[in-house]
Amino acid sequence: MTALKIIAILGIVIGAVSLVVDFKKSGKKNIGVFIALIITSAALLAISIVAEGKLGVKPVQQPVAPIVQDDAEVPAVLDLSDPSIPDDEAAGNTAQPEQPVAEPTEKPAEPEQPVAEPTEKPAEPEQPVAEPTENAAEPEQPVAEPTENAAEPNQDTQTAPADEPALEEDPLAPTADAGKGIDEARVNEKIVFSGTKSKKKKASLKTFLWDFGDGTTATGKEVTHAYSAPGMYIATLTVMDKDDRFGVATRIINVNRPENKVRFVHQKLDGLNGESEPDLTGSKTLTGKTTKAFEASQMVLDVSAKAHTASHGQCELVVKLTGPGCEEENTKTVDGKASGTESSVKTSCKGEVGEYTWTVMLVGSKKYPCSWTDIKVDGYEY
Repeated sequence: MTALKIIAILGIVIGAVSLVVDFKKSGKKNIGVFIALIITSAALLAISIVAEGKLGVKPVQQPVAPIVQDDAEVPAVLDLSDPSIPDDEAAGNTAQPEQPVAEPTEKPAEPEQPVAEPTEKPAEPEQPVAEPTENAAEPEQPVAEPTENAAEPNQDTQTAPADEPALEEDPLAPTADAGKGIDEARVNEKIVFSGTKSKKKKASLKTFLWDFGDGTTATGKEVTHAYSAPGMYIATLTVMDKDDRFGVATRIINVNRPENKVRFVHQKLDGLNGESEPDLTGSKTLTGKTTKAFEASQMVLDVSAKAHTASHGQCELVVKLTGPGCEEENTKTVDGKASGTESSVKTSCKGEVGEYTWTVMLVGSKKYPCSWTDIKVDGYEY
């Protein structure tokens, strides 16, 4: 803002204030003087504004002194017509003395704030990185320990996984058939595997692949295979058509019996203790122990002998098998009429795998003596 503009604004303000005071106190004695002051100041203000517009100076707004209200305290204005006031004092006080105001000058440009000279951005210090080592294992992610119900995740720590969509079956795929149910077999028994019931609508199958579950395979619509060791095996048949569509079926084979008889006792005696005992009136016992090794096998005890006694005599041949899940006993009675003829008795038991006891008792009559010859004891697992 220029000095001329400031003086003009002050003139207008002072003229207006003086006009109000004169109106209240003097009764409009000097109203013309103050109106002239206001008009003159307004003209100066207009001239300064026009001058600034021509010079291209951007006016700077200065705070304007607030207009004093009617009840505000206004400094007294000297009455120039009062003869008691000296001329020099009247001359010096024809106008209200101006308030001390800083000498108006054009608003100086604000000093520029010191700005640090831009420099190249210092490179951030590199973070120390451990040198990678060979075969460095990646850190393992923490995994929740599986609970007993591994299929159900812990509800406290995890959300239940969404059910995976079931794989849709190919309606054009062939249907494989390897047989139904569980088949039992002996060690080294030849088993026929047939895929003849496998089918494909309106087309033929080109490939039949068998996986017997013991590390061996074969191809063909019908094949044979034998297992060399006991156990449960799953045989898988995969059939394929000319378009490489395939179907799969399985068959379970339980090899749980021996290939041949496994004997645990085999004795032949001409008589008890190696010779006939015609004076036997009590009983004689043969016994032993064995172990059953196959789950589905049978334990068999087969005994034959010739009993000799009087026509009214009576002899008994008793065989017994005992073991886990097995308690079997059979008796053969021989009277005098059959004296000297061969008699046989047999017992068997499936039971469970474990230890067994076999027993043969040759029982004679207390009244009539019995003797035994040609004794044969045959026990086996099969």
